[in-house]
Amino acid sequence: MKTLLFCTSYAENPQRWEARYRKWLDFFSSSKVQRDQILLIDDGSPCLPAWRGTRVLRELPSQVPSEKSVIFHFEKNLGRPALLIYPGWFRSFCFAATYARRYGFDKIVHVESDCFLYTARVVRYLNELRSGWTSMWCESQGFPETCIQVICADQMDKYLELSTMDYDRQLANRLIEVLLPFTNVCKDFIGDRYSEFGEWVPEDADFGCQIPESWPV
Repeated sequence: MKTLLFCTSYAENPQRWEARYRKWLDFFSSSKVQRDQILLIDDGSPCLPAWRGTRVLRELPSQVPSEKSVIFHFEKNLGRPALLIYPGWFRSFCFAATYARRYGFDKIVHVESDCFLYTARVVRYLNELRSGWTSMWCESQGFPETCIQVICADQMDKYLELSTMDYDRQLANRLIEVLLPFTNVCKDFIGDRYSEFGEWVPEDADFGCQIPESWPV
């Protein structure tokens, strides 16, 4: 399967690009997560990095970029002013479906920029998915972990439909974790949003979410 791995991004300065997004990119560039390209979808950052081997796009070219990693930059920042007000994240998250359809990707792996996959078994599980819309499980919150998702070809139309929703009317002030049309929520792995309760990632964790930039991975 032709696989796109992506995260959303916003950085107010070059230091943030390096501390958060370059850290994530380097981690997954050397991981065993199957991917044909890595995409960072940027919500109008005031500055952009000049990373060797990473192409910055402001519009989609007719042919898929040849680089292994790409940053797509929206000029206008929509932001996320509150937990339940997330127009910037929603636009960026949905754009991955447009990008995938445009260039013939038939599997999308979404891992947010403060999330990491630590064990071979969780990587193998994600690599082997061939159908459905799958998320991990956030034990502390008791809902699907939207920071890690896999959307396969049979769910691509649903993903594209999501992008046509009226954000202000249908999604604003609603918890996105309970709105996405998952076909499978996997509870077989150990992981959580560890920074929310001030704990280091335990040694037996398969994945970690909301990992502070200062924590090692």
